[in-house]
Amino acid sequence: MFNGLTGIAHLLLDAGLRDEALKLAATVRERIGEDGVLDRPGLMYGWSGPAVLLARCARLTGDADWAEAAATAVRADLEHARQLDGGLQMSSSQRLLPYLAEGSAGVALAAMALPGPQAAAIGADEIVAGTAHATAVQTVSQGGLFNGRAGNIYFLTHAATRLRQARSWAEDQLRLLSLHVADHDGGQALFGGQLLRLSVDLATGTAGVLLAMEAAKTPGARLLPGAHPDPGRAPDGAARRLPLTDTVKGGDRS
Repeated sequence: MFNGLTGIAHLLLDAGLRDEALKLAATVRERIGEDGVLDRPGLMYGWSGPAVLLARCARLTGDADWAEAAATAVRADLEHARQLDGGLQMSSSQRLLPYLAEGSAGVALAAMALPGPQAAAIGADEIVAGTAHATAVQTVSQGGLFNGRAGNIYFLTHAATRLRQARSWAEDQLRLLSLHVADHDGGQALFGGQLLRLSVDLATGTAGVLLAMEAAKTPGARLLPGAHPDPGRAPDGAARRLPLTDTVKGGDRS
């Protein structure tokens, strides 16, 4: 989804250009599992991004073929799955990763996006539970949304709609965000990619942290474009807010 047809198809759907979007989605569907293509599992660099698009097409058209293709795309990423200490991570870039852009959090969001029969067939609840354990760890080197603590928080707020304990894990991660923040020019910025610079962008910086904090206010709020099959909505019964306490240095309590 990071730089290909999947993101374009999402944009076309958002713009109401259904036929054009479905044509692009069909091109993506034909390439599922192709060697050397999207071989870094996760939402941005793996087949989980296309899986969300295909699930969206299934909801839009009512065609079960789209739903099955979405499940096949998730399975392509799950080939990289590894269990470690009760958590589910993805083997990628010579590491085990639990993150959103590259890792199990992105795969789990895609599993949650599947229609009910396909989600049950691939064991979506087990994928979510294993990933929740993996993203609840104390030690995370980066704070960003794509490959850091903010992305773990974003995932855990969605896992909380299925796994009660994920609520408290998300709260713990929110409190730990202060570890990644630096004062800068009268404000605050996040230590960015590889901790080599300060960042305020969505992927690696404070913009991504703010999105994760906003998502934590209402577990299940669908704020990240392309991560959900029906964006812009919070699920029924998701009005309970997680407390945002001691999230960043100098931050307000609410």
